[in-house]
Amino acid sequence: SFLAPDFCILTAYLKSAVMALPASSNAVIVIVDIKEDRIDDFLKVMEADAKGSRDKSQDPGCIRFDFLRSRDTPNRYYFFEVFTDDEGAAQHKTTAHYKQWADFKASGGVEKQEVVKLESASIPGGWALQANDAPYSRAGSCVFVHVEIKPDRIDDFLKAMEVDVTKSRIKGLDPGCLRFDLLRSKDDPNKFVFYEAYTDDETAAYHKTTDHYKAWADFKATGGVANQDVWKVEASSIPGIWAFQAASVKVGSVEMPLLGFGTYKVGAVPHSASSATDGDPPPPSGPEVCAQIIKDAV
Repeated sequence: SFLAPDFCILTAYLKSAVMALPASSNAVIVIVDIKEDRIDDFLKVMEADAKGSRDKSQDPGCIRFDFLRSRDTPNRYYFFEVFTDDEGAAQHKTTAHYKQWADFKASGGVEKQEVVKLESASIPGGWALQANDAPYSRAGSCVFVHVEIKPDRIDDFLKAMEVDVTKSRIKGLDPGCLRFDLLRSKDDPNKFVFYEAYTDDETAAYHKTTDHYKAWADFKATGGVANQDVWKVEASSIPGIWAFQAASVKVGSVEMPLLGFGTYKVGAVPHSASSATDGDPPPPSGPEVCAQIIKDAV
């Protein structure tokens, strides 16, 4: 006999949940406005870039790549890219998947581009970047919150944000929060960005009722914030399941996104859930898959 598949997925999820991303000295938010008649071409290119960037064999220095769309300007898109360091970011630009994006840009499909340079290495405690532990979601309600903090209040700010950031990741406290990162501007040490991703607007609204959100709200009420700007984005309108990076379970050579408890039934792992193409054999399944996942998790 063997353990139930839900337990297999649970153990794999717990393994990923206790891991934290390393501090990053190089992260960016890339904002692009795309010509309307080139959006289909752009999405094909960015699917290849996002998937390739997440593949450690192709892009070992990339630790996060999310692709999002503005909720206010339909032809505006955002890349959230996190690298271990400057060397990892430079290596990314030598890859074949990056070249697809560079070639598209060279073809004239981009109307405007802006880059926000960030890092998390200067934030003490190792909590600023969340592990890639969220199961697959279309991430229907996300924000980049840009804040400028008064210099004499930065220590208080970081204490409040450690509470808000780390507790937002606990599903029992904030079930709809998929991701919460805090990053710092590389150009101005008083400026920070929160990257928050929720399943939908309802769960984003629930977040603001929590005690951990109150830690941030109370700090803000004391006057510690000099300026604030919010960019509203989402991944739910982007076709496919690739835009928001999800946790994955690797069995043999096949990488499968973690879609949630009970998704993978013994003997029938969905072919659509794997990284395989239509010409590839179906991913492995059955009791040996559960056994391997449990072995890796423990």
